[in-house]
Amino acid sequence: MPRMKLYGVRRMDRRHGAGGISSQPTISCVMLNYHTPEMTAQTVGLFLDACSQLGLRSQAIVVDNESSPSEYRVLLSKLNDRCTVVPIRENLGFARACNVGMRISTGTYILLLNSDAYATPESLRNGLDYLMLHPDAGLWAPRLINSDGSIQASCGRLPSLAWLLREYLLPGRAGLYVGFENWSEPTRVEVVTGAFMLFPRSLVLSKVGMLDERFFFNMEDVDFCQRLHHAGLDVIYDPRCSVVHDAGRSQVGVVRRHLGNLQLHRARIEYFRKYWRPRDVLLAKAIMATGLGLRKAANSLELCLQKLQVRLRT
Repeated sequence: MPRMKLYGVRRMDRRHGAGGISSQPTISCVMLNYHTPEMTAQTVGLFLDACSQLGLRSQAIVVDNESSPSEYRVLLSKLNDRCTVVPIRENLGFARACNVGMRISTGTYILLLNSDAYATPESLRNGLDYLMLHPDAGLWAPRLINSDGSIQASCGRLPSLAWLLREYLLPGRAGLYVGFENWSEPTRVEVVTGAFMLFPRSLVLSKVGMLDERFFFNMEDVDFCQRLHHAGLDVIYDPRCSVVHDAGRSQVGVVRRHLGNLQLHRARIEYFRKYWRPRDVLLAKAIMATGLGLRKAANSLELCLQKLQVRLRT
């Protein structure tokens, strides 16, 4: 594995709580910054303010992925000495960068938080309370919503060949639970989206370990949930509280359309390589290639028809 290129770690850790500075925080928040210093600083501030309202001892860690010198200066000025910043000169990807932050975290609980997801006092209190009362719970996640209040599909089933068939060859979203939008109580699920993942540090890191670094970006959250289940721990989706997730705001320059998201397709193949038999991996590749080919052909046909309509009108 190539050696990481690090700047000096900027220790700006202020552990907030009713008792002042503490030797161990209750919760450590690990967050990545990727060319969005203002948004990252805003999200850190919301997390720390939520902890202060609850009287929680807290630690915030920002792993800065490949910022330019000017972006890094903006990030430091906006954070205003409220957290630990780990500046890295290269883009490590999501899983590897999160692991950097987790290794220096010291909280009893770890929150992996996207820089475009905004923690609230309610979400932190509900999550911590649930994990404290349920020792078999390995991960807790709230309902994720868009900024307009609509519900995101942030929980679902683990991938399978049937899942791939639905995802690539049939209309609609694959792997969703029927009626999940109407759930009102904490529910055991197979997978949650990685934008807000809260878990007990000692239990999970000892039984499951950190994120699998073979997943550069995409599917690391699915793999983490899979490993939690293998360790006998529950993954909990809790619709009693909602967290706004401005999905995509932290992905500067990333093509979000399904057809063009090559990282997503490669990560899915890597996931199947890890958990499925070689012949199933070949079948998965065939399903994905067929589906993507059909979608590309359909897009090309639609574009040709649009051009033809323009010519007929002139």
